[in-house]
Amino acid sequence: MSRHQKYLFIVLVMLFCHGLFGQDLERDIQSLEKDFKSFNYKKVIEKGQFLLADPYTSKEDSLRIYKFILSSAYALNDTTLAKKVVLDILACEPSFVPNPRETSPKIIEFFNYVKKQKLPFIQVKRDTVYLPATTKPIKVPLMKPYSLVSGILLPGSGHLLEGFTSRGYVFSAISVTLLAGTIYAAMETGSRYDAYMSAEGNADYNRLYNDYNQMYKTRNALIFVYGLWSLYGLFDLQNQFNAQIQIRTRRNSTSLQFGFRF
Repeated sequence: MSRHQKYLFIVLVMLFCHGLFGQDLERDIQSLEKDFKSFNYKKVIEKGQFLLADPYTSKEDSLRIYKFILSSAYALNDTTLAKKVVLDILACEPSFVPNPRETSPKIIEFFNYVKKQKLPFIQVKRDTVYLPATTKPIKVPLMKPYSLVSGILLPGSGHLLEGFTSRGYVFSAISVTLLAGTIYAAMETGSRYDAYMSAEGNADYNRLYNDYNQMYKTRNALIFVYGLWSLYGLFDLQNQFNAQIQIRTRRNSTSLQFGFRF
């Protein structure tokens, strides 16, 4: 394939993808209009903000989405959000005039009132998220890095550091027992190895070796079990942390996503 053919292929692919995106956006705007006609104003605001956040949304489509958000905010009597939307519309298109056939006279009056006010225009980023004025921001807690490190070294200690005391005490007790057994097996393995290597004369070499070999296998098995227990402790700690986030989220009637930061 020549260089010109490659360029032509890339252009065709971009046009095809743009066509698909245009169809999807048009379908989303139609869905937005359907929600608006169903008086689901909060959903219109929520869905509209995500559509506006897309950098590929055209100016014309942005204005269509803004109009639905403006009407929804006004219907919810959220004048703070409605005023922000009017300013954003004017920042996007200073000469914009609401269509009387599609817009309520009260909204047109409100639009002209805000427009006549000599407020400084603030350039609004396309990824600005609109939220109703009554929404309270939620601070999402993040798991402490040292809780993860502590949970790896001693399963259960991470639970205690994060406030999960009941499970933390249970996990810590099991971890201490396993760790003590592992340390004892390691020390006993070294002792039996020294006894086998220092044996002389008529010593029972087979018995000494079997004692050493048995304790050696026991030590390795305990190390393996402790490793699995450590992984399970981290898995349980993450589940407890997720459950705590979901409980706080439901109390505030807000859905959110979070991730661990290191």
